[in-house]
Amino acid sequence: MHSDSSSSDNVAPFPNRAEIKQEACAWLVRLDQRDLSEQETQEFQAWVTRSDFHRDYLLKAAANWDSMAILEELAEMFPISDNKSELKGFYASICSVLTAFGERVRMTMFASGAVAVSVLLALVLLNSTALEGLLYSKPVQRNFVTAVGERANFVLEDGTSVTLNTNSRVNVEYTRSRRVVKLLRGEINVDVAKEPQRPFLVYAGKGMVWAVGTAFNVRSEAERVEVTVTEGTVKVYADVSSKDSEPRLSVDAEVQFNNLHESNVREAILDAGYVAQYSNVIESHTFVEPEDLNRKLAWREGNLIFKGETLEEALKEFSRYTDQKFVIVDASISQIRIGGYFKTDDIDALLGGLHDNFNIKSEAAGSNLIHLSAR
Repeated sequence: MHSDSSSSDNVAPFPNRAEIKQEACAWLVRLDQRDLSEQETQEFQAWVTRSDFHRDYLLKAAANWDSMAILEELAEMFPISDNKSELKGFYASICSVLTAFGERVRMTMFASGAVAVSVLLALVLLNSTALEGLLYSKPVQRNFVTAVGERANFVLEDGTSVTLNTNSRVNVEYTRSRRVVKLLRGEINVDVAKEPQRPFLVYAGKGMVWAVGTAFNVRSEAERVEVTVTEGTVKVYADVSSKDSEPRLSVDAEVQFNNLHESNVREAILDAGYVAQYSNVIESHTFVEPEDLNRKLAWREGNLIFKGETLEEALKEFSRYTDQKFVIVDASISQIRIGGYFKTDDIDALLGGLHDNFNIKSEAAGSNLIHLSAR
C-alpha cells in the first residue's frame, strides 16, 4: 500500500487493531491504579480521539471493567455540564452512535450487570460537548492506493473490512451521518459493518451502491461498473454523482429489470448472488451460480481461475496484475478457450501452462513485452 504522489490527500496507515487493543487496556489499567498526570491526561485525550476504533474499543473494554475508579477519572477529564437540558437529546445521539457495536455492547451490559450500566450512565452525565468529541472524532478523510500487482486489506473505524485489488484507489470519508467510499479506480471488496443509522455508500463510475450491512464487490473499468453481491441486499443507482444530494432509499420494485431493453433503468435492488453492470443506466442484472461467484472473487486470495475464457480475455484479465504487456502475434490462437488456476503474481506459471496445455509459445520481445503464438 502506498501513496499517490499526485494527490494531496492524506494516505492513512492501516489501523493496527491488536496494538490499539493493547494500548486501550494499558490506559484502563493506568486509570484504575492511579490518577493521571496533566501530561498523561492530554495524551489520553489525544489517544481517544485518534480514530473511531480507539474510542469504540476503549468503551467496549471499559464496559467489562470492574472498577468505578475509571469512571471517576473519565468524569474528571470530561467535566459534567451545567446545562442538563442538553443531556436528553444527546442521550439519543449516544444510542445512535453505539449502534455500530451496539449488539456486542448490549450483550456485555447484560453479562456485566450494574457495572456496565453504570459505565453508560456515567458517560451520559459527561459534558455533552466533550462527550461528543469522545464519541465522534472529526470527519475521517483518507486515501488508500494499491500498485499494479498489489492487493491489500484494511479495516475502517466502524469495523468494515475493505480489500483493494490491483492498481486501485479509494477515498474514504466518515462522518457522524454517513460512511462514504469513492472508488476512483480499480476494484474493491467490502464487508460492511451493520450500522442502520449511518448508511454505507460506494461511489464508482457514474453511479453508487447503497448498503447498510452486507458484503459486495465493486469493479470499475473504463465507463462501466460491475457490482457483485455476496451477502444481503444493496441498492444500485446509475447516473448519480457524489456531488448530488443523497438519492431516496426506496426503489420501485416494478421497474426492476422487467423491461430493461426498453427502459432506462437507473435504480434497482440487488440481492446476494446477483451481478449488475451500469454506466449511465443499469445495463444488466444476472444471477451467478455459487461456483462462478467464487471464481469471480478468487482475486481476494491472489488467484485467477479461468473456465472457458478465450486466450484474449484471459490475457486481458492477467494484464491487470503485471507491468508486462502481452501481444498475440498469431491471430489463430486468440480464441482458444483457456481453463486453469493461476496465481496473479506468477507469470512464469501462466506462460508454462499455456505452453504445456495449450501449445502456445511465448517469447520476450522487450523488457516488458511478451509475444504469444502457436507452438
